[in-house]
Amino acid sequence: MLDGVSFQTPYSIPIDRSNYSKQRLFSIEQQEQIGLKAKRILDWGRVDYLKKNAFDARLKVYASKNITLENIALIATPLVQ
Repeated sequence: MLDGVSFQTPYSIPIDRSNYSKQRLFSIEQQEQIGLKAKRILDWGRVDYLKKNAFDARLKVYASKNITLENIALIATPLVQ
């Protein structure tokens, strides 16, 4: 309760978190690969958007995956018109 406001719902849906976390569709390794591919798709979309909006944009690997999985930088500079 916060300043007279209740955030409780009139109904409750019990969730057994222990069973939920054990039901995985993909292994941890598969989840990591899917996540990495999703990041690359988003990165590609960002580069495409910037190129369509008067920027020279590219992705650059700046560190080894052994150091960090966040090893790609998006570099964008405005095009001179």
